[in-house]
Amino acid sequence: MALKILPGVFLALGLAFLGQYLSEFIGVTLMGLPKSPISAIMLAIVLGILVSNQVSLPELFKPGIRFRLVHILRIWIVLLGIRLSLAEAGAIGLQSLPIIIGAVVTALVVVTYFGRKMGLSGRLGVLIAGGTSICGATAIVAMAPAVAPRWYSMIPLFVVGFAAMSLVRTIGDSGEMAFGVLQQDQWASIVSVIKHRAEICLAVAMAAVGLGTSIRGLQSIGFRPLAVGLFSALLVGAVSIALILLMHG
Repeated sequence: MALKILPGVFLALGLAFLGQYLSEFIGVTLMGLPKSPISAIMLAIVLGILVSNQVSLPELFKPGIRFRLVHILRIWIVLLGIRLSLAEAGAIGLQSLPIIIGAVVTALVVVTYFGRKMGLSGRLGVLIAGGTSICGATAIVAMAPAVAPRWYSMIPLFVVGFAAMSLVRTIGDSGEMAFGVLQQDQWASIVSVIKHRAEICLAVAMAAVGLGTSIRGLQSIGFRPLAVGLFSALLVGAVSIALILLMHG
């Protein structure tokens, strides 16, 4: 199994690093800016789409692409938890939590219903609602296996991992010594390294998203998912603004 995924893994990894190089080359070298305004993640997706639709990839690449698309993305979500200190989030979390819950719940209920009226499956409606109300393709890929009739699949392990990493960050940030053994500057360096690894995982996973995107497939699906996605985005924006004005206006 490990040998089967290697070609696709290396391809996605190569595109991720190429996207990073192009981002720095265009933004810093050509434009002369201190930091590139062009997202390396976006370039990784575009490169993946170009490769997958201009070159007929052999079957040997596909297992690795699927592995990167699902498993590495979940690893990124787990590592992303290190960015969230519950102590820091608590200061603003209670104010923003009703807005977040309201927007996500409204999207899941209304968009799923609207999607069915448009002829889409309930599962696809839930994925579109989750993607537009949470964090786009990342949420869709991560949620897809959890949208199932079994109750225990509603809390995937990567969500538990995210919460655990957030707890680790919170404990490490508390007190003068992280975990009683590390200086805070040492702990900050560890957190920085984990954040960097998370960014690499995201870039590779998004390159795999591009490699798994078929333009012909998108054309065959038609405009209905796009229309539902646009409706969902407008709905989430409107509900968020309304709740903000209601609570803080």
